[in-house]
Amino acid sequence: MTLSSICRSVVKFYFNCHHVESSSLYVHSAFTRRLQFACRLVSTFLICTFVGYGTTLSAYLSHQFMIPNSGVICIQETFGHTLSTALHVSLAIIPLSIILFIIQHLVVVYHNYPIGIVLILSSSFCISYMCKTFQTRKLTLLFNALFFLTIFNKEKVQSKLAFQLVANYIIGMFVAVLASMLIFPLFATFDIENRVNYCLLHIDQMHQFVLQAFLCEDEIKAQVSLARARVVERRLHKTMSQMRTRLLDEVHLEPSRLLQRICRRRKKTITHLNIKEQADLVISLMFHVCSLQSMTNQCLFNKYHKNLVEKLQSNFSEFTACQSKVISALISPSSITREVFHHTLNNLQAALDSVNAIYKQVRIDHIEEMIETGAKIQSEDHLSHAFFFFQLGAIVRILRQTIVNDSELDTTKTMKQKKGFGDYFKFQLDWSKISSAIKSMIIIGVGSIFVMVPSLANTFANGQWILIGLCTTQGDTVGGALTSMKMRLIGILLGSMWSYAIYLAVGEVLYKICVMLVPWLFLFGYLKLVSHWDFLAPVAATTPILINLGQTYGDVLREGNYVLLRIEETIIGIGLGAILTILIFPTFAVDMLKKNIQDTLKTCCHAVESIHSVYDHLFQQQDSKQQSIDVDQHEETKFNI
Repeated sequence: MTLSSICRSVVKFYFNCHHVESSSLYVHSAFTRRLQFACRLVSTFLICTFVGYGTTLSAYLSHQFMIPNSGVICIQETFGHTLSTALHVSLAIIPLSIILFIIQHLVVVYHNYPIGIVLILSSSFCISYMCKTFQTRKLTLLFNALFFLTIFNKEKVQSKLAFQLVANYIIGMFVAVLASMLIFPLFATFDIENRVNYCLLHIDQMHQFVLQAFLCEDEIKAQVSLARARVVERRLHKTMSQMRTRLLDEVHLEPSRLLQRICRRRKKTITHLNIKEQADLVISLMFHVCSLQSMTNQCLFNKYHKNLVEKLQSNFSEFTACQSKVISALISPSSITREVFHHTLNNLQAALDSVNAIYKQVRIDHIEEMIETGAKIQSEDHLSHAFFFFQLGAIVRILRQTIVNDSELDTTKTMKQKKGFGDYFKFQLDWSKISSAIKSMIIIGVGSIFVMVPSLANTFANGQWILIGLCTTQGDTVGGALTSMKMRLIGILLGSMWSYAIYLAVGEVLYKICVMLVPWLFLFGYLKLVSHWDFLAPVAATTPILINLGQTYGDVLREGNYVLLRIEETIIGIGLGAILTILIFPTFAVDMLKKNIQDTLKTCCHAVESIHSVYDHLFQQQDSKQQSIDVDQHEETKFNI
């Protein structure tokens, strides 16, 4: 192995830009990706802690513990997801900080219960209604709670408290974005391309199993091959599950084309597919191969099928070999010219034409035999086979569309719906979001009682963790909220135990606390990417940061009792949240699923109506014997399609 190849392997490993058929399996493993993410999370924590406590900024900021806390919460698996989270939270808290700054200078909130409860309720309603994602809502509600907790319980507060909190958030999120971009970066673009290559390879394998089942003369042997195809199908569905989410929410924030040009130079010479079109290619191929599987399952393994299989045996072998070469050319790391790829596609098309010719001849011979013998022709003998070969043709047609041909590229512009000036100022109330915001407002209002009522505040040491727990354990459904509350309770118990161990071991020495937090953060950074640990792990990771590095305000019950206090308040907050979630506008997951199904069916109905209108429009033009279509009508037809 040469030095250049070693360097290329190191670069591909560092930037997660590897090949699906690499012999180094550890490069692709989930274990390696989780280790890389844990390194990013630990690096984010250490840099944020140094910025918040080891630089001159510490003299100008309060609540410095929120810098590492926001950085650890913000960092996600991919760079696009981390940047998306940071942008959404920044767009939410910056306008909110301006409003809170004005409130701080116009209204006296210190120990003023009526004013405080009105302000925190109104701000919580606006936050819950405007924030679109759970992560943004939770972090913004936490920001709002920290501000009101401080100004309500402290008489002398810095005049720029809201902006200081924003600075803490932004510094932590900025460090998280930098760490996600520089330390073992995983770009959503590369992740989707790796998944696309993996899916193409295994779709070809699944396709071969289906063809083997079709070529079996015995139904039992065919079911064995179909069972193997179903195993590959389940594996593909698991791989494709996150592809659409990354495509919709993360890729648009990354320079996808630039990344493709840097690390996928060969593909621009043979294909014109961007990252979205690659994902669509995989989804389309998966759909047609699954249709092949269904048609094979419907086949009647009778005399007609056996005769057809005998004639197609050698031709199908050539067809599968040609298709495997096309798939290998699409995912191969070695350079390939457009002419070679074009020749491979032509061979695939020729093999398909040969298969179709034999199928048509066998079908005609069978029909002639039925006519001569006077036997009744069974439609079941032909329908499944006809759809089977139709799907084969569709697969080849999709693969042929991947090649670059400048003369065949569509240069027409897509018709876009023009928006009027008034469309930008339309405001439509969403009653489901309003009910959810009212529910959130009431829950936070109940939690604020433990902070603002003097008797309860003295009993629960200002009740800060009750309110914070209610802010961060909300969900749109009863089941989702209860699940998040259960996970949060377990995470807090684990984090509090480690926090108590840190206090007993090193006390309040900052650098020793950071040293003991590193292995804990590394462990739960690894577990964050494990299914069923994605919510629990961030809570368990951030709990020692909040307890050992700082509190929301004051020095109430510092030492070991502070750990027990937080567990006690968290249990109370989670219990209240569970009761209020069930009593106030309860929304169950089954009801939401029914609503989503209804909305999907309505969308499908509108799509079918649009297709009908397009075909009616085309048929009317044919009946009137029009020789050409007006350009404007053609663009309108394309837009409807």
